[in-house]
Amino acid sequence: MPKKALEVVLSKIQEDLFRNYEPGSRYKTHRQLAEELDVSIQTISKAVATFVAAGYLSSREKSGVVVRIKPPRIRSLGKKILVLSKIADHRFYDTFLKGIETICLRTGAIVQFHVETEYAEDTIAFGDHLTDLYRKYDAEGLILLAYHDIDLAIYHAIVQGVVVLTDIASTRLAFLPTVQTDEVRHSEYAAEYLFGAGKSRILVADFMEAGNARHAAFVAKMRTLNPLATVKYCSLRQPDSQFELFSIFKDFDEETGVFSGDTFSNAGLAGQFVQHQVAIKNSFIVYDCEDVQFRFPGLPPIPTCAPSFRALGERLAEKLINRIEQGFWQEPLKELM
Repeated sequence: MPKKALEVVLSKIQEDLFRNYEPGSRYKTHRQLAEELDVSIQTISKAVATFVAAGYLSSREKSGVVVRIKPPRIRSLGKKILVLSKIADHRFYDTFLKGIETICLRTGAIVQFHVETEYAEDTIAFGDHLTDLYRKYDAEGLILLAYHDIDLAIYHAIVQGVVVLTDIASTRLAFLPTVQTDEVRHSEYAAEYLFGAGKSRILVADFMEAGNARHAAFVAKMRTLNPLATVKYCSLRQPDSQFELFSIFKDFDEETGVFSGDTFSNAGLAGQFVQHQVAIKNSFIVYDCEDVQFRFPGLPPIPTCAPSFRALGERLAEKLINRIEQGFWQEPLKELM
């Protein structure tokens, strides 16, 4: 079935529902629609299924098709959004997807998801690969999750007509739309939180490198709040990191605080609190996680300082769908949450 045929059917059904039907009223049968629009029953079935998935129609065997919500006039209905994640861990991408799917459900856009780790290199070949996937899934927009330093590949894909949105800003592609967290502002808040709790011996741990934006912002803010505070950094990538954590947690006291700099360090640090039977007492804050609080067995909910993955997913979808409907990116191109 040609793509344009389905788009035309979706548009006509949407306009018909908007003009002529109210919630609770019974809609036309598949056969009536097929005859009226001069298309196959198969095309009508796919169109109606799209409206059902978006929550505008309900379809039951006995009652037929019933209008649930009057749909607005939207251009993203039935359009496909391709989401690619470089990270294969479902704990990372599941909640992003929930946020994206929540927004797409409201607008009738369709989400296609794919984990792509094998070819993630900054090459023209990877740009061609992105373009091929975009065309394979018949997408109208592409969201890239957790892809670092692939500016050449993204630029090559854009030149070939791919509409791209990322969750990591590029320093070399000023025109690349992005939605990401404000690392400086949120890391400063983490410093304020631990300072306010009376913590002066601080551990910052993550799977990045010392001096990363979050670490640097946290240290700078803590120095202004308490010049006498000590901040120790531990990269959990290092082989001796577990020994460092053990030495800190065995001497944990009322003045010790912990800042988890990325989602992948949350569970390991929380496990140290449980293993050493250390009471939280406002001594632990994480940068981000799936929800508004980080939860770990045996511990109370842990506060976060940055928006959740779900909130980021929702905003990524909102920005991309607006681009699909309006035909241009809204300012600012690079959004900080």
